[in-house]
Amino acid sequence: MEIGQIRCSQICLRHRHGHGNVRRSFGISMSTTPTLSTKSENRIFILGMGFVGQTLARKLQNQGWVVSGTCTTHVKKKKLEDMGFHVHLFDANYPE
Repeated sequence: MEIGQIRCSQICLRHRHGHGNVRRSFGISMSTTPTLSTKSENRIFILGMGFVGQTLARKLQNQGWVVSGTCTTHVKKKKLEDMGFHVHLFDANYPE
């Protein structure tokens, strides 16, 4: 029984670094998981929703992906949840 499939994609991100735009490409694994209805839903979990993680999350969310991830503070968690992300608190220094 096949539950879903894994595929690789490249996401291009642009950010300012120093004196100009720098284009970065990241290869990431993402999954397509069927839901109880017959519709497929794209999901991704981002460990660390800092600057790069948020940029990636917004791009994918705009393409219809359901995005979940981690951050280290309650304030940032609230901000990310207000942006429509599913967020979990995680601090590697205190992994409890």
